[in-house]
Amino acid sequence: MNLSIEQFEVSVIIPCLNEESTVRNCVRGAQGSISAARISGEVIVVDNGSTDNTAAAAKETGARVLQEKKTGYGAALIKGLQEASGKFMVFADADESYDFSYIGAFVEEMRKGADFVIGSRFRGGIEKGAMPFLHRYLGTPVITSIVRLFFGVKVSDINCGMRGLTRGAYLRLGLVCEGMEFASEMIAKAGKQRLKIVEIPIYFRKDKRGRRSHLNTFKDGWRHLRFILLFSPKWLFLFPGMVLFGAGFLFMLLILFDFFSYLGIFSMLVCQSMIFLGMQFILYGISSHGFKQFLEYNRHEDKFYRIFKEFTIEKGIIAGSIILLAGLIVTFFSGMDIFRFIAAGESPVFKPDATKWGFLGVTLVILGFQLVVSSFYICLFNIQTKKQP
Repeated sequence: MNLSIEQFEVSVIIPCLNEESTVRNCVRGAQGSISAARISGEVIVVDNGSTDNTAAAAKETGARVLQEKKTGYGAALIKGLQEASGKFMVFADADESYDFSYIGAFVEEMRKGADFVIGSRFRGGIEKGAMPFLHRYLGTPVITSIVRLFFGVKVSDINCGMRGLTRGAYLRLGLVCEGMEFASEMIAKAGKQRLKIVEIPIYFRKDKRGRRSHLNTFKDGWRHLRFILLFSPKWLFLFPGMVLFGAGFLFMLLILFDFFSYLGIFSMLVCQSMIFLGMQFILYGISSHGFKQFLEYNRHEDKFYRIFKEFTIEKGIIAGSIILLAGLIVTFFSGMDIFRFIAAGESPVFKPDATKWGFLGVTLVILGFQLVVSSFYICLFNIQTKKQP
């Protein structure tokens, strides 16, 4: 459907994956809310590869049913948003955990000028057992705090699944993430583009599917965090690099002028490593700022660099962490030897074996740390950049 055509004031989009037992009530709830608020609207159900009768149940209840073969929460919602014909678009899950009676309130905020409306379960209320302990007290609050800091958005519930967008805001955001990190992408891009964001307190209920949730606590949490870090190279590279560089230089000067008389050449090596790593981070932060320009003007693919298409952050972190751990172990034991010499009044300079192992340890630490951080940098160039049709 042509995104420029507006046939309704609101399109309610419900992504589904094997939701036969609950989708009827969700569609009816959305229809009832649209009718009660006297809004012209449609209800769209996006079936994301269900193996039950979700699509038939939704169609029987009067929803417009779309099929999305690409698996993923984001893929399903992008399909619905592309095909929606409303001026405003509101979406929520199909498990009856969200109350569709809030649709009127979401539309009213967008009528008043909000570009993006998001519910807040923490400001509204959460039914006992509706949210896993780790999600409620650790995952969502931590990720929300990071997003608020990185992108300057004043929201209290980054993972709330009931949201509303104007058609204009959707077209500006250029959403591409196909997994659960779609939720973070929307907030991050809205913050970067300074959209007007309004939060509405909502009540979150225990889902009525009677089966395990599609969410994977650690996998989906990591995908959210990974996207947030990749989307903010200033916080991923530049600021940590400045801290590392400044701290290394400061401690090197303090050691040089004997403020810590018990520290010597080995400590100077550690400070030197901090300075070099800090500078590398700073350069990553600066160069990643030109990432979009690089993609725009260097579209051809060099066969030599195809290897990076298979490179993932996770592979780099695992390999780098192994090297880093080995370096820390070597550094720790050689450092203990050096401090024993110092405590005994001997100079470690005359104990070359300990110093040599110390240099090896620090070298491995630097290599491991570089590989971990470089994994994020390399994967910047594998981010999806397709535009909405």
